[in-house]
Amino acid sequence: MSESEIQRILDRAGLSTAPSELHPLAYTDRHGDIHLPLDAAVALARAFAAAEPQTVIGYLDDQEEELRPRGYQPGERWWHEYLRERAPGFAVARQWAGLEQEAEMLRKEIARLRTLVSTAAYDLKAAGQERKGQRRLRALEGR
Repeated sequence: MSESEIQRILDRAGLSTAPSELHPLAYTDRHGDIHLPLDAAVALARAFAAAEPQTVIGYLDDQEEELRPRGYQPGERWWHEYLRERAPGFAVARQWAGLEQEAEMLRKEIARLRTLVSTAAYDLKAAGQERKGQRRLRALEGR
């Protein structure tokens, strides 16, 4: 990667190290690209995932949602195998991003959607659709 790309990732990960100082074996080639050993790249990826878990989780979810339907097309079944091959890497990235943080994001989203449904039900009742509003409220309560 170019030094500016790695620097941008470092900044977003909250690391104050210069790209060339990530590892003693890191070097810049004649084209200006920085080469990192695997352990330095992994450390950078972990730091980024911890700093921006929503970005990482969102990317992983988008990839899975894109690849899964592709495999249902005639002659394209191999996409499912490709997705299975990438699953361990996705799991590691999710772990680095913090499964607890993902669970907390999901809890917040569920709470937001419950509030939205509740508000819509009360709006229905206020608009003269008493039965529809009441049905939505009961469904929200699980009855």
